[in-house]
Amino acid sequence: MEKASETRQLLPFDQSEEIMNEEVLFDEFAYNLFKSEDYDALNYAKFGKQIKEAAYKGSDTAKKHLDIWKNLTESIKAFNSNNPAGLVAALSKAIHLDHQLVEIPNLFKPVIKERFKTHPNELDTVICYVKINTKNPELIKIVEKYIKIFPKDEYLWEMYIGTFITFYGNPKGALKVSKMTLKNFPQSLVMLYSNAIVLCLQNDKQTEETIKALDAFLAAAPNDHRYVPACHYRKAHYYFNCGDEAKFVSSFENGIAAEKNQLPCFLPYRFPGKNLLELNYICSKKETTTERVAKTDNSRFEKVKFDRKRKALILQNREIFISYAREYGRATISFVQTAPKPPCTTPNPPNWSSPKKITLKEMDPTKDKVYNGCILKVRILDWAFKMYSIQTVIEDENGDVYRFAIYNWPTNGNSKNGMAEALKTFRPNVKMSIINPYHRMAKDGQNTIRVEGPKFVKIDTSMLNKLCHICGKEGKTLPSCSKCKMALYCSQECQKLDWTEFNHKSLCQHLKMFAN
Repeated sequence: MEKASETRQLLPFDQSEEIMNEEVLFDEFAYNLFKSEDYDALNYAKFGKQIKEAAYKGSDTAKKHLDIWKNLTESIKAFNSNNPAGLVAALSKAIHLDHQLVEIPNLFKPVIKERFKTHPNELDTVICYVKINTKNPELIKIVEKYIKIFPKDEYLWEMYIGTFITFYGNPKGALKVSKMTLKNFPQSLVMLYSNAIVLCLQNDKQTEETIKALDAFLAAAPNDHRYVPACHYRKAHYYFNCGDEAKFVSSFENGIAAEKNQLPCFLPYRFPGKNLLELNYICSKKETTTERVAKTDNSRFEKVKFDRKRKALILQNREIFISYAREYGRATISFVQTAPKPPCTTPNPPNWSSPKKITLKEMDPTKDKVYNGCILKVRILDWAFKMYSIQTVIEDENGDVYRFAIYNWPTNGNSKNGMAEALKTFRPNVKMSIINPYHRMAKDGQNTIRVEGPKFVKIDTSMLNKLCHICGKEGKTLPSCSKCKMALYCSQECQKLDWTEFNHKSLCQHLKMFAN
């Protein structure tokens, strides 16, 4: 597929003048009508001039954006003139251009539903009807019916692929359909991207096929396409999990560079998990030659100091802890919790007699899997917080670090009490034996050891006050932080590292609140 030119070329005079002079009547009323909670990209008053200028310079992405505004404006005109056919025609064009940016107003939905009753086999009407039913579990039946009638419509195929993920949690089924669809639309950016994303979501094991799919999209897409940075970040995540540091750094830097080509309406750029990728990138770049030599030192302190994954996970954990601790300190709290979908696989009933010992290194970092018949021994590294599950950070006997989440842990009283109980039970230096550990690829792509309930874990508090919270060195008496009285250190070096590198400075006041 021919890719957009690296250097923007001005359009012929008549076309460029047409773009710059054409009036787009997408006013504040129209913006508020179609405004999405997730995107500000349709704000014409804010971005219209810049989008026009980008289109004038030859950006196909910008021209499509202008077309979205025009079609949404036409849909309002059609609604006001009681023209249902014109309404669905204009909306259908906008949806095909970028369905994630287009939210159909509630005002239009009765018209679309009525139109669907009288014109059930009209493509424009079907597209609008599918769009307003994207959260309907019956969507798969609707789409299955209409892809047979309209087999060349890419939007219907994209929605069909999505139903396997959204409603059935079946990435393998989605992959089967996406591969078949890509054969029918080999040059479609929509299908190239859908196939790449479905490969990224596979629960068993991502392979080089995932990278090839992302690269296929990148090779075909214009440089300012809004999914280009995301593809680079997905590659970075893949290489990070594989331990390929050079390619991780390169892919992350390519993502940052790609953001500079984005239209202003898509900035600042949002990508789930980017913060953690950035932390790992920063840690990696900080590792000078001297520091790399230091890592060969057998000192536990040196290993902890330069373990970038440990640092990134602990910093992320503490950010979330602080946000929940702030809520805890208020007179009234309102923890917003959405129950995640149950996993497709659950561990066997626990059998503690002679299980096989396993470590984090022996688990496949790209595979969603329960290791039945195995036992994982870990130590908690950081302070726990309670969301729908209780979460914290753990390390195994080799010093490898993962996130940890335990579900269905009994807590008494309200969310406020639950937070305190979680912190009291799951705190640094608590050791755990986990039977049938479940290696879970979380929604943000991070590695997590998931535990389904109390019967799958045994807790050992014998070393609770005997190990340094930073390096894990044992001591008979360990001084605590003078302010919060919670964190324990074996040396001033460890205390300084925790304060400066692991953000104990921000955490301290919140731990002090829980000290008693």
